[in-house]
Amino acid sequence: MARALVGHVAKIDGARGCPLGWLVGELGETQEYREAIASGFATWKAYFANGFARMRAAGRLPLELDLDGLAMEMLVAVQGGLLLAQVERSSKPLEIALDMAVSHVRSHLSAIEFHRPAIVGPASDQAVPGTGR
Repeated sequence: MARALVGHVAKIDGARGCPLGWLVGELGETQEYREAIASGFATWKAYFANGFARMRAAGRLPLELDLDGLAMEMLVAVQGGLLLAQVERSSKPLEIALDMAVSHVRSHLSAIEFHRPAIVGPASDQAVPGTGR
């Protein structure tokens, strides 16, 4: 997803930015519109949170990790990256923001992967962490 978004922004030289961000600037002072825009952001955040919940269910993210907070961090990275991409007319700010956000998520993955017990395979004395071999 991140590569596709960066690729799209690169094709348009960062123009247009984030559609919801644009609406905030144009309509954000009217409560009715602000609520609708907030609902759009909440939907995007929910997509991230649901993905992280699936990762947790698969044992890839620690149980104590705040998935709602992690989803907000991803949304902030996307939104900030899109805004700066629009200003700079380049996909580079978005690429940097997403690389940082993905690295942050990976830091949680590596922490749990590191703590998985090693299992010794039947044909070898070498442990292969988390694979059953």
